Amino acid sequence: MRSRYDKLVGKCTMSDFTQTDIARALISAHKLVRNEVDVVFAVLNKHCRDALNADKQVAENYLQRRALSVYQHATTNELLEALWLSMRALYLFKSEHQALIQPVEFRPLKQQETLINEHNPVFLLQSLLERKLEKAVASSSFHQSSDTQRYLLHAFSIAKRSHISDSKTLLEVLEAKQSDLLCFSDLNRASVLIEAPRRQRVWLDAEALLHLRRAQSINASKKQFLNKAFEQWWQKIRATEPAMASTALSVDNALLALNFQTTPLVATSLSTVTTVLSDESLILALSGQIGPSERGAQTHHVKRKRQRKTAIAALTGDTSDKKTFGVDSGLRLAFSPEHRAGNVDRQLIDALRRILSTYEEQVYIPGRSAKALKRARSAIEQLLFNTLGEDAEQAPSVLAQLLALFCADLFLFGSASKKRLKASSIRSYLSTLSVFLVETLSDEELVVDAQSNVDALYELTHRLADAISDLEATDKQSTVLRFLQYVHEISELRLYDFDELELAGVTVESVRAHFIPAQLFDSTCHAFLAMRSSAREQTALMMQLCYYAGLRRNEALLLAVDDINVESDVLYVTKFAGRKTANAPRKISLALLPQSFYLSLLNYVETRSKTHERLFDSNAVQVHERDFIALLREQTQIPDLVVHSLRHCAANNLLLVLAQGAFPSIQANVAEYFLAQKSLNGTQAIEPHELFSSKQLERIHQALLAEGRALNSYFPILDFLAMMLGHATPGTSAASYLHFFDLVTFELSSMRASPLNKSVLHNLLPQTNARFETSKRVFTSNHAEKALFKTAAFGLADARKLKTQVQPSAQPVDTVITFSDFIDALYDYQYRPLSHLSISKHVQRYFEGLTELPNVQVLQQLSPRAFPTWIRFQERMTAQRWLSVEQNAISTLKRCLKKERVSNKRDAEQILRAFRILGLGDCIMELNCDDGSWRSLIERVDYQVRIKETEQKKEASRVEMRIKPYRLRWPLWDKLPNLLCSLELYAAFRQVDEETEK
Repeated sequence: MRSRYDKLVGKCTMSDFTQTDIARALISAHKLVRNEVDVVFAVLNKHCRDALNADKQVAENYLQRRALSVYQHATTNELLEALWLSMRALYLFKSEHQALIQPVEFRPLKQQETLINEHNPVFLLQSLLERKLEKAVASSSFHQSSDTQRYLLHAFSIAKRSHISDSKTLLEVLEAKQSDLLCFSDLNRASVLIEAPRRQRVWLDAEALLHLRRAQSINASKKQFLNKAFEQWWQKIRATEPAMASTALSVDNALLALNFQTTPLVATSLSTVTTVLSDESLILALSGQIGPSERGAQTHHVKRKRQRKTAIAALTGDTSDKKTFGVDSGLRLAFSPEHRAGNVDRQLIDALRRILSTYEEQVYIPGRSAKALKRARSAIEQLLFNTLGEDAEQAPSVLAQLLALFCADLFLFGSASKKRLKASSIRSYLSTLSVFLVETLSDEELVVDAQSNVDALYELTHRLADAISDLEATDKQSTVLRFLQYVHEISELRLYDFDELELAGVTVESVRAHFIPAQLFDSTCHAFLAMRSSAREQTALMMQLCYYAGLRRNEALLLAVDDINVESDVLYVTKFAGRKTANAPRKISLALLPQSFYLSLLNYVETRSKTHERLFDSNAVQVHERDFIALLREQTQIPDLVVHSLRHCAANNLLLVLAQGAFPSIQANVAEYFLAQKSLNGTQAIEPHELFSSKQLERIHQALLAEGRALNSYFPILDFLAMMLGHATPGTSAASYLHFFDLVTFELSSMRASPLNKSVLHNLLPQTNARFETSKRVFTSNHAEKALFKTAAFGLADARKLKTQVQPSAQPVDTVITFSDFIDALYDYQYRPLSHLSISKHVQRYFEGLTELPNVQVLQQLSPRAFPTWIRFQERMTAQRWLSVEQNAISTLKRCLKKERVSNKRDAEQILRAFRILGLGDCIMELNCDDGSWRSLIERVDYQVRIKETEQKKEASRVEMRIKPYRLRWPLWDKLPNLLCSLELYAAFRQVDEETEK
């Protein structure tokens, strides 16, 4: 029987570029694109047959001339994407054997309506509304108007100055409380965070704030809905404007027309997708002040939880607000890997798959048949009811039930981004996840241990991270991540440690908007390096690369020394681990880095290149990055900061710097946001951080000019940002990273340059004689905006008033030398030349006074499996109080470890205490025979007892305890002798250090 390939192209000779190569080129694309392998191969075989053979020479422009003919076969966007990816792969394949001209690429583009289109408000309407509004607000009879009329005029003035184009957002601003306002007095700006209809931040200048206060002062009983007030006002305009006599207009359309010319186009395009900073994050970013943690910081995630809880209640009939699945129900937790017919997990998944298939067969017309959907819903609910009601012995595993609930939830209630999903898509998710669970989460012993054992949880976390990274298809990765988040939301099952998963480069939660001001980041780096070591210096340098250059964690760890080209001042990002996009390979100009960090980096590269190929020692950095992030969290009081948060900071820093360079009109305004106090010759001077200084801006100008690009108003800032971050589109950068997008577009508006009308000011001030004096003071001041904002903010007792010109306060840092620092210093002291030593003097003096040093080189060569445990072990040892009783326990374990067993009860008690110090919980201690006193000794520390049966029992035999716990899962046990030697020295050092401080 002829294959599908034979039917399409006929029998052909074997070639070096095959369907396997095409499949490899499409592996990271969407499933619908991957399904086009056969068709793509048929097209290439028809038009580019000679290029498929590696041994056959073709003309230099062979692929270039045939590209258009290949792309013309595309009937769908998926096929077009498959064709251009395969043409690129074919070009790379053929380029290995001969020089070719790269073929032009035709990529599928989603059709979007242009910003300027036939549906825009007509120019006559725009100019008319603007003219009427300005005339009405400046009119001498303004205060003779009705309260509702004045309320409308104030509202529309706020909308125009703050670029509000929908009535819901406008009403939220008008109803904002004083306590919701953030007033930055030295910036002359106020801000309010709006949660509905979407989370966004509205900025107010002095005039807009005055309008808001006057609108809110109007008696609440006389406020009418904006629709009714606008209808009356529009009727009056239509009566005097014959051209508009037949034009019907809604409030939203009027707001759109009013803002159409003054709102920057980029704001119209992307402002609806950006993720804004919370109030507390904004305060920290602009003023350096640290406030209490804000409950709304995880707003998107909280909403997602509530939506899912509603769906689960509908599916299971449980209306409680508790998580549905516990871990103590007696059910098997892990997904069963067996493929036999009697496997209850497999039966549940197959039953759900049959329901979905039946539904697909019953729906013949586009859309959903109500009857078929009703039957499918009833069948799914019955299946879940029967499953949840089974006895523990016959019921499917918890993970199988969660998988069934997840897919049923998606089918009946949709996802966060799409209300209706096709049944075929749900079946695809079901297959992907069932395979993933079999391969990753089928070890029942490990999953059970992870519920109570930290080491097992971390081992499971890294297994998950590796498995997710191995899924090269991005759609499969997204499916798995959504399922993991779902499990976290509705069950108590512990499958991963969030921070550990983040450190491994996998993010499960939704976007977290973070920004750390450069002054505070620099002070954190300085505090982190108070205890100096080569490992800490590497860690700080890597964190600075992430903060200033926007590197991902894995990108920074995999950098080679040669990736930094000193001659061309370029950083090449070419090596990756785990998930990535086609745009991830990139080059970053070193001119974007502050001058001081740039020089430090060059010095480090020069020294490092003499002995190493890699820029960083991965193991050394991974040990200390936890300490750095912990310190950064302490300094910022942001508990969920991770290394990836530094990449967000880089994106926003670069956005602000480029905006200053491209638009001189806002350079002064934006520079004001990031001022810092510095001591110069005994006096306090206020100047921008080095990152926002005029010298840094000039460096960037010169670097871009060298590439033939000018930093002006035509410079594509968002495209440049996306390229620097390795994103496929500027939309990706704007949606998840550009948290200052709202601030920059607000300052870019032409409204910021519009002069204040004296008549408008008179109408905005209270109708007392004092308004004449206030008006005179504003218009005669050299800083009119500042004087006006001071007037607008006067009397806002409940608003939070802040200044940006505040140096972030340095928080006290714990000076206790960590165990990891001690090990690093010991390694440096033993294996580095004295000329390159970078350790504290008192630590060096302590080492010089020792007669014997342990072999710590073994501890620097741990396996990948043992390394996470080693990191947590070091943290535990640092937190331990090293009194004499703890030191004696460690010394006893070290002395007895050479023997396999211990018969002295006092020694056994000390060994059990040492196990507790080392963090070995839930141990099973093995005795050679049962003895009540020994059993009591072991159970007193919450350990279990196991009696080992021996072939020959003697009545007078001694009771002995095996030192190594039974079935211990601790990867550091083989290194225990060296660990205990190092711990003895560390404990003694801590004791000496504490006595010295006293």
